[in-house]
Amino acid sequence: MPLSVDWYIPYRVAEARLWGVLSVEEMQHYADECVRVLTESETHAPGKRTYMIMDALELESIPPVYLMLKQALPVLRFKSRDAMFLITRNQAIRNILELTAHVTKFKLHTFATREEALRAVDDALRRSDLAHITTQ
Repeated sequence: MPLSVDWYIPYRVAEARLWGVLSVEEMQHYADECVRVLTESETHAPGKRTYMIMDALELESIPPVYLMLKQALPVLRFKSRDAMFLITRNQAIRNILELTAHVTKFKLHTFATREEALRAVDDALRRSDLAHITTQ
């Protein structure tokens, strides 16, 4: 299966790596894995925001937009989810994911390199933690 999902920072930042050609079934598995990590996050870090890094640098293609929308729906119910940080240089994949994010009102930030994305994730975590401290 050309994907993996695990914690980059436990219960705060999940990381998905996708490569090759993703089928509809594999996209469903990806959505299931996102639900799994968001459930874990809400259980183990209640009140904290959860971010996702999607490393798609080696991804060649994904299912059409209408299928992507269907797969995104279960993830939208989680209140703890925050932005996704997409890493890709493939304009078609970027366009499909940006359209999906726009339609579902999901925050998406895109980057050409892993280093850029990790800096942005670090900044988002700092802002989130600072906001959490000031509201207590």
